[in-house]
Amino acid sequence: MPAETLRPLPSLELVDQLEVATRDDLSSAIDNLGRLRDLDAHLLRGFDTWHTYVVHRFGDLLARLNLPRQEKVALAASMSAPTAERPTGMPVRAIAETLGVSVGTAQNYRREAGRVIAFRPRADAKLPAPAGYVYEQAAEWIRRADDGLTLVELAGRAGWTEGKASGALTYLYDRNLVARTEDRRAGQRPHFLTEAGAVLAASGS
Repeated sequence: MPAETLRPLPSLELVDQLEVATRDDLSSAIDNLGRLRDLDAHLLRGFDTWHTYVVHRFGDLLARLNLPRQEKVALAASMSAPTAERPTGMPVRAIAETLGVSVGTAQNYRREAGRVIAFRPRADAKLPAPAGYVYEQAAEWIRRADDGLTLVELAGRAGWTEGKASGALTYLYDRNLVARTEDRRAGQRPHFLTEAGAVLAASGS
């Protein structure tokens, strides 16, 4: 059998050059994306929103680029903006998939961008219990809370069993009416209303 041909080791100089070029190219790509956003490049290209432009032009690269937080927040803000096709914006899950992050992280990006409506509790502490379907009552209880409600907190506020509260939250979550954060209280994640959930709660109050 012929002797196996050994491939010569590359020079360290070549490795250095490739490492520097890779780092520079990635940095340039991220910097250029920020410049394109500042220039409203999506409008010049005929796109209504920033994220549709980015996905259309660079979608295959998004997963390969570790975008800085500010760029992810900008994309999340664009995806959350209402359009004719999506009056309440993209679902949080779809945003998370596009950005390659968890649902909770995507919700945090939306919150940073001002796309999550945060309701303060009403001054009157003797408000009547919410009416309507169970999921509508759950949305109203969450609306009245300052920092969202966990499953246990919702059950306590409403006087429900945890199973009933869980069912209501699942209904709201599956319909993009609430979202959970990564933060935990007593081992549970708080639920906050999305924009669509805020509309639901407001219509029933």
